[in-house]
Amino acid sequence: ARNDRCGCRDRSLGFRPAGAGLGRPVAALAAIEQRTERLLADLTDRERDVLALLVEGCTNRIIAERLGVTSNTVKKHVDHIFQKLEVSSRAGAVAVALRAGASSSH
Repeated sequence: ARNDRCGCRDRSLGFRPAGAGLGRPVAALAAIEQRTERLLADLTDRERDVLALLVEGCTNRIIAERLGVTSNTVKKHVDHIFQKLEVSSRAGAVAVALRAGASSSH
């Protein structure tokens, strides 16, 4: 049978009470949180400072000015952050930080 609204097949969704069968998704989220915490634990204090500024949307130049270092030093920190967080972009690093709440700790 077709569902009148969207044209997709009407299937029994087997709705359950709220929270029923959430064991796997909850376990998966817990595993993601543990992995994220482990990755962030590998960062140095300075890399955490740089990551917090990345979360704020700062450019390498602005980060360098705020931390009193050169742009090349910031670039090295950013590269190390990417490696340690296993990401390939600033957006990826920011996503990891936000997932863990790292931005609120600075």
